[in-house]
Amino acid sequence: MSEDIASNAQRLLRTQLLAAVIAGLLFLAQGQWAALSALYGAFISLSTTLLLSRGMHHAERLAGEDLKKMQAILYGGAAVRFVLVIALFLLGLAVLALDPLATAAGFGLAHAAHLINLRALKPGQHR
Repeated sequence: MSEDIASNAQRLLRTQLLAAVIAGLLFLAQGQWAALSALYGAFISLSTTLLLSRGMHHAERLAGEDLKKMQAILYGGAAVRFVLVIALFLLGLAVLALDPLATAAGFGLAHAAHLINLRALKPGQHR
């Protein structure tokens, strides 16, 4: 199972990095600031993917066969990722004054890459 998680995570990160580059290039026509904003939004999605991968590895290692413990670890990780997304959006929009549309679009495009990657997995492989 660990090898499946690692290979899926690597493929997902490559897909999301490609989506980040595409988002940056799409917004480059509106200027460098918009392109950087789109890249920042994609970075938010990438950071949650990295945390998810780390959390799944951690849950598998600590919980072993105890599904309730694994579930608790994964739910805790989901809460952390939720707070992280809000905090990073606040940082980007309120503190750094990034372009809101470009930031949201970068996040959305990278997150869509995540969802597309999940759909490409075989049934039972997305654990």
